Amino acid sequence: MKSLETWLLGVLLVVLLAGCDSADDSLEIDRASLSLGEWEWVPINGAQCRDGSPTGIGIRVQENATRLAIYLEGGGACFNGITCVQGLTFFGEPEFRSGLSVRGNQGVFDASNPENPLRDWNLVYVPYCTGDVHAGDAPDTEVSSFGPQQFVGHRNMERYMDALAPAFSDQERVLLMGASAGGFGALFNFDLVAQTFSPITGTDSLTLLVDSGPVFADDAAFPPSLQQTFRTLWNFEATLPNDFPQRISATGDGLEGIYDYYSERYPAAHFGLFSHRHDETIRFFLGFADYDGNGFPPLLNADIFDAALFDLRSRMPDNWATYFAPGSEHTFLFSNSRLFGEPIAGKTANAWLNDLLDGTVTDVGNADGLTEKAPSATSMMPAP
Repeated sequence: MKSLETWLLGVLLVVLLAGCDSADDSLEIDRASLSLGEWEWVPINGAQCRDGSPTGIGIRVQENATRLAIYLEGGGACFNGITCVQGLTFFGEPEFRSGLSVRGNQGVFDASNPENPLRDWNLVYVPYCTGDVHAGDAPDTEVSSFGPQQFVGHRNMERYMDALAPAFSDQERVLLMGASAGGFGALFNFDLVAQTFSPITGTDSLTLLVDSGPVFADDAAFPPSLQQTFRTLWNFEATLPNDFPQRISATGDGLEGIYDYYSERYPAAHFGLFSHRHDETIRFFLGFADYDGNGFPPLLNADIFDAALFDLRSRMPDNWATYFAPGSEHTFLFSNSRLFGEPIAGKTANAWLNDLLDGTVTDVGNADGLTEKAPSATSMMPAP
């Protein structure tokens, strides 16, 4: 009899523990409990940083807002002994609050600026602490002398989408945007976000904005060998869309095919790319293509970078817009001077962004000035 009681007690304990695990694994966000107009930190169960520590997202909700912008933070990339020293390996509420003190009301986060097209949108801030441009699925991966790294940026994004979709099921528009590493992350995660929100908004109400994260077709700027490093280390085979033709590549090249893939799969969506023509930060990382392991690599040649930008523009489908500014600066979204400042061919970066959100696809930043692409009638969206 005692053995039966022991067995029943064991079964009950297993059931209770399973119930606890299920509760702990909840991804529910109580949107009604969030303070209107205030940034709040929301831990997301299962999301983790490069060092294995837990993380979450920031959310700012606005009263009666039916438009949602999801921002992916930048901050380098981890793929060798030099680059892995950079960037945060952990990110919790203290880091979130510290970042808010710098940019919480700058650029597209400025709710008081009438020129900011996102001033009255619901906003989600996705921190960057995985070192894999938010696109990895490679836990416990060794890099140089750093020990096991958790390259789980894409896994985190899956958990964020699971949490955000039910909390923002009333949204009519969704914008995915990111800067620097977050720009690459937005590019590589757009399919996930589109699959999450298109049943809610429809694909004609989806927009992708990549700030300073170009994936070049020109091998002189982005050699297949460097692409292969990223593909292998961060396990892109597991994170790129299953039907993306270049998901697997024996030589490493083909990532630039993502532009055509999105255009064909989501023809009613709109896509945009910001870049400076001599961006020194991106040229630094692209310089590792020929790195011999001694010191720091030289920056990718500025003229090669510039030529690769315009080559990329020439290859882009009609629902991709580009804004190429002169100079070697990096990113636009949180620099008031770059976003709202000096126009190019009569267009500020902010005006170009307004056009993109309105469904007008334009290319800005070349000797010929402004070239407008006429969007199809089926792809036009209401003004924000």
